[in-house]
Amino acid sequence: TLLTSIPPNIRCHFFTLQLSYEYALERVQGDSERGASKNPTFLRSLHAAFAQALLFLEAASVIIDTNGLTQDEVVTRLMALLEG
Repeated sequence: TLLTSIPPNIRCHFFTLQLSYEYALERVQGDSERGASKNPTFLRSLHAAFAQALLFLEAASVIIDTNGLTQDEVVTRLMALLEG
């Protein structure tokens, strides 16, 4: 499994970055490196799959709402959680 190669003395943290469809669409439209995720229909299908997995993700990880946050702000939140 994914965790078998992690030594027992290492603390594991799992984070899920949550972003609304609207914010995700706005972000990908401005990113020239994006491929299929720039397609609104494809992105909506990905977002729907994410929404279905959210119950599992909430139980298995810390959810961070990234709506309206810059990349630096997301990193700051992650660091605060890791250091806290």
